[in-house]
Amino acid sequence: MFYKTFMILPLLTISLFSQNPVSNMVLEKAVFEEQIAIDTLGVKTSKVIPVTMVQHGATLVYVNRLINKSRAIKKSIVVMNPIPFKTTYLRGSATCEGSCEILFSIDGGKSFDYGEKLYVVYGTKKRIALGREYTHIQFTFKTIKPLSRTRMAFKSKLK
Repeated sequence: MFYKTFMILPLLTISLFSQNPVSNMVLEKAVFEEQIAIDTLGVKTSKVIPVTMVQHGATLVYVNRLINKSRAIKKSIVVMNPIPFKTTYLRGSATCEGSCEILFSIDGGKSFDYGEKLYVVYGTKKRIALGREYTHIQFTFKTIKPLSRTRMAFKSKLK
């Protein structure tokens, strides 16, 4: 079964907030499909292509670009990204350019912590949360330099 792009893109409801005003800050978003190719020598390479239609099991790459259009340093910038519906977060895939703190939520974005500190309790058993149980990713930047841009990204697999 295929999903069209317009089914995926509306799911990218990203929140941008700060303790200071976020005026002159722009948040851009894009979705790509990661494809693995094997050349004639058997070497695997990965490439990303713009999403048009995807199949179940496709690996999607979500890229956010944060642009500071002002001449002032922006402090304590937080970008909260929900894991899109009908996808599973791929553990270890969240990255950012420069320095940022990456936290995760398993409760719909109510609380955030490092992945290795998120636990799920079933009866008397407790285990570390799986990527499929993550609901949100939070990227926190201490500062964004004036007239600069930075990127953050993560991958998920379409169920």
